[in-house]
Amino acid sequence: MKKQASIFFTTRHEGIKPFENYEDYYNTDLDTYKKTFKVKRVAPTKTKIIPEATVVIEYISLTLGIGKKIIKGVESKVYKEASRYLKNSERNELNRQWKAANKNKNDTAYILNDLFLTKGLNVKDIVTDKGISTLYKILKGDLELTKKKAIEYAEKINVDPASLMFDAPQMTCWSNVNLKNGKVFIPDYFETHEAPRDLYSEDLKAIKVVGPDFSPFNNWIAYYDHKNTIDADAHNKFCYVRERILGGPQQDDYLIDEYRYYLGIYQIYGTKRRIINIDPTAEMKVIKNDIRPDAVSIIKAFKPENITAEVIPIAEGKKLA
Repeated sequence: MKKQASIFFTTRHEGIKPFENYEDYYNTDLDTYKKTFKVKRVAPTKTKIIPEATVVIEYISLTLGIGKKIIKGVESKVYKEASRYLKNSERNELNRQWKAANKNKNDTAYILNDLFLTKGLNVKDIVTDKGISTLYKILKGDLELTKKKAIEYAEKINVDPASLMFDAPQMTCWSNVNLKNGKVFIPDYFETHEAPRDLYSEDLKAIKVVGPDFSPFNNWIAYYDHKNTIDADAHNKFCYVRERILGGPQQDDYLIDEYRYYLGIYQIYGTKRRIINIDPTAEMKVIKNDIRPDAVSIIKAFKPENITAEVIPIAEGKKLA
């Protein structure tokens, strides 16, 4: 174990060789290890005005076990040190954990500072020299962020204006779908991301498209409201469809019903129902003919992902469904 220090933070390595530059990092193959992040943030107080944080990065190897890098000190400096060397997907996960550990979720200045920190922004990226003084005062908490200013800054940063004033709700994609066949399935890990504010409710669910690679909708997310009924106006609309298969696998002398899930255009023709593939490039145009669904929910929104991946145990993830 080796401890390194600066005037802003301390760094400790456990179970891994200390590294101080990119050459050391790549020579130890740490770039190939799976990484998890644990973040603790301490909000400023009257006696301690500078916020502090601790980040623990775990480097997981199937052959060598788990090593750690522990960074503790001034919040902004800790984040910058923790985010060094990370790939985009790893930095996204760090950002998610960093945001979740925010102790000032209703503090506009704190939220805005977080955005600047995690996106690597500079005030001059947002305003001209004329507006720098105002923005600095907002970042320090000396001036309230107005709706007008939020809209102005959000346009420059390309984010939702509300995200500058309120912490965004988080939600998890409970499943994935491959548009090659339209079948919904439980993934190896679950991904967490910011939920659309205008759609968010306790019933909102999300499914991520994960293939095929050439699909124009790959990595898009479909949002719908969970329900155990069939939407009356679902005909010819993009829907989440659930089918109940009676008498599934046998368990303890009881027949267990089984559910199957699909994503596609729900159509009613005569007395029958079918699901049409939404992907124009897919070879399978009809996902299923003559289906007898027990639940159909119209997709409320379908848009490209803005995701940070989080590994969640399968047992816990199944509850999300």
